[in-house]
Amino acid sequence: MRAEVKYFHSPDFDWESQTPDNPKCFEVLLQVFVGPVGEDNSESFDLLICTPSFLEREAADSGVIDGHHRIIVSSFNRDRIESYIRQRVRAVDGPTWVELATKVGRLGRWEFEDYDHQN
Repeated sequence: MRAEVKYFHSPDFDWESQTPDNPKCFEVLLQVFVGPVGEDNSESFDLLICTPSFLEREAADSGVIDGHHRIIVSSFNRDRIESYIRQRVRAVDGPTWVELATKVGRLGRWEFEDYDHQN
């Protein structure tokens, strides 16, 4: 079984048409909707897209930053970000959707990450 990106969404701004105020210093929540190839259904995987300058500023303020579920880019480039994510998702395979989604969950936080799939 393989997965594919169905679409992208950001609650921070219109992902399709807008850009961050400062494309070289930003952090944006990106929801990537992924599902099995050839099927209409999808589930959300959340990740943060940010720049090194944003991380540097945040580290100066807080002292510690968790890097889990973050993609670090030099500046905002929607096509490059989407291409990278699509490529990572396409590279994943597994015998079931749960196993596939667990692997995709290494990239972004799966909406069912802490759900007990055995019950």
